[in-house]
Amino acid sequence: MSAFLFAALRKDLLARLADPIALLLWLGIPLVIGGLISFAFGGSGGPQPKAIVWLTDEDDSTLSKLLVGALDNPDMPLTVELLAIDEARARLEAGEGSALVRIPADFGAALFTEEPTSLEVVTNPAQRIMPGIVTGLLEALSDAHFYLHRIAGEPLKQMARGPLEGSLFPDAELLRMTLELNQIARDLQDRLFPPQIQLATEPLPEEGSGPSFSLGLGLLPGVLLMGLMFMAQGLADELWGERESGTLARTLTGPVGAGVLLASKLFSATLLMSAAACLGLFLGVLAFDLPLASLPLALAWCTLSGASLFAMFTFLTTLARNRRAANLLGNLVLFPLIMLGGSFFPLSAMPSGMATIGRWTPNGRAVAGLTTILGGGGEDSLWPAALILLAAGGLFLLIVRRRLGGSFLR
Repeated sequence: MSAFLFAALRKDLLARLADPIALLLWLGIPLVIGGLISFAFGGSGGPQPKAIVWLTDEDDSTLSKLLVGALDNPDMPLTVELLAIDEARARLEAGEGSALVRIPADFGAALFTEEPTSLEVVTNPAQRIMPGIVTGLLEALSDAHFYLHRIAGEPLKQMARGPLEGSLFPDAELLRMTLELNQIARDLQDRLFPPQIQLATEPLPEEGSGPSFSLGLGLLPGVLLMGLMFMAQGLADELWGERESGTLARTLTGPVGAGVLLASKLFSATLLMSAAACLGLFLGVLAFDLPLASLPLALAWCTLSGASLFAMFTFLTTLARNRRAANLLGNLVLFPLIMLGGSFFPLSAMPSGMATIGRWTPNGRAVAGLTTILGGGGEDSLWPAALILLAAGGLFLLIVRRRLGGSFLR
């Protein structure tokens, strides 16, 4: 029996290695999808894109300088360059930059007195996202100006108009404006103090203490499990190939039975998926500096998860009446599980209800466990999920063995 098991295992491995295009497709599709998602959201690191703004300040007042300083801030997604209006228009017409902003004369005085005024904003039609960032920020500043005048507009207007006589406010008028602003602050005290948002600070981890987070690293567990699911579905489909060729019936009528045949299928599929997981983790080390100490446990976890997924898809394969129906049934299960199980978006970034459902899916359990391992989590938290994967895989295999000995061949 052991000789037959070894021969069957060797046959399954050679048959799969003889079709390298299928292996490349199983691995390539998840890697391409994950790479495109990571690239669309800024990649794994490096400088983030900034909108280039050509700004003309014709007011040169204190408020206009404050506006320029608010836009030209290192923490803002903008790069601001002060230019004369003609040069700014020429650069924008040449396709350079994201937007042109012109601050008109008397802009600061109009803001203080809430008189009609406007900023001239011209965006680059060749860009879509960056100009939207510029206009969005300016609209936010406009809203802030509106609400500031609703709260303390009258004192601000009085200060902007200045004293009725002389160059200084009389003591009584200055005191009255001060008391008015103080009263406004008291009215807002219950809403502003204490702050509605509490800020907690923690020291940053030391450089080199672990992998730096990026969207690509967050997607790596899901992309790996996506690849294993494609492999599990494709490898499970081989049962239909052997049934259609007649080799499955001849093998099952022999002395070894369905158990040894199923064991050879499971071992060969597990070896191939383990090799694929090893390749994926190695790419993760190169791209995201994963700690080498976590790789053995991560590889073992991927191997266990792949075996359980293979058992599940083999069970689904034996439920169908023909090969076409088996592929349709497998896809109907595969793609919803990929969407819910954290392959397209990390479980931590999904809505709480959807993430809860996703963590209870077979691949969701596997993704959550692999995320814990790559993040340096403890091994104790993996045991419940490992037992669930083992129990589910064993149950599926028992059902498949029963069906191989009966209804599947009819």
